[in-house]
Order: sequence, then structure tokens, then C-alpha cells
Amino acid sequence: MVRTEFLLSGALYMTLSVIVFVINLMLLITLCRHKEFSSITYGIIKNICIASMTQLFSFFIGGIMTLLESNINDLLEKVSL
Repeated sequence: MVRTEFLLSGALYMTLSVIVFVINLMLLITLCRHKEFSSITYGIIKNICIASMTQLFSFFIGGIMTLLESNINDLLEKVSL
């Protein structure tokens, strides 16, 4: 049985990750579609969006691991030590 604090924190972690991922995705689509955002500065912002989305995917997996109260794989625990 999942304890309440793990359920709340895992669900919040996953929800916030999805919300921020969608915001970054909308920003990235906007930057890629419009020609006025093709300067070097906006290219850096595009790369930051991609890096942020990659990191948010890891945070989402962390939320799943919090919900399950597990590290999903025993090898992960051995590697992290």
C-alpha cells in the first residue's frame, strides 16, 4: 500500500513535470515555426528548451519511482553507491 506522502509527492512531481514539459514544448514549437526567431540567441534558447525537456523526462521517471517507493531496478541502487 502506498503511503500518503509518497502518493502526494510522486503525483505532484509527475504533474509538475508534465506541465512544464508541455510549456517547453509549446515554446520550442513557436521558436521553430517563426522565421523571426532564427537568430543565434534564439538558437541558444532552443537548445536550452531541449535540455530542459530531457531533464523533465528524468524528473517524471523520478515521480514514478516515488509513487512505487522503489528504484525500479536493483542495479540502479548498486550503481549509485
